[in-house]
Amino acid sequence: MNVYDGDATTPSLTGTVETIVPDTTHSVFSISGQSIESIRVGGKSYIKIGDTWQESPDAASAIASPVSGSDIVGSLTTPTSSGDTITKKGEETVDGVVTDVYEEKQDDGTTVTVWIGQKDHLPRKSDVVSGGSRTEIIFSNYNDNFDIKAPV
Repeated sequence: MNVYDGDATTPSLTGTVETIVPDTTHSVFSISGQSIESIRVGGKSYIKIGDTWQESPDAASAIASPVSGSDIVGSLTTPTSSGDTITKKGEETVDGVVTDVYEEKQDDGTTVTVWIGQKDHLPRKSDVVSGGSRTEIIFSNYNDNFDIKAPV
């Protein structure tokens, strides 16, 4: 994930999230040169502060949930609010996967563009432009075997 402020070409926030369904996640976010790392394994969450890991009951809420093709495709048929419009913009290839590109224009001026794999219906990319910032998310490595373990 990359978040850009205004017309910036360098992201102000970057992040990577690895997920093993149903309950294991590893995330690393960097903002202004500061890194925040967290791990969730089962019902326990951990956060890295400096070089030290510690258990944290609050870390779970900051970790992204896994996505599925049905979540994304289903949401594309239902606008966020009654004044929103959703348009199929065509197809593009993202990381070697042929995708359908959908764009939602929302009442508040936000534009959400999503690239969905034609064969697997999984999200491959999203781009949200709103209020002077842009958030880009690249989805990849589906079905990889991430080795995520509790750090302490």
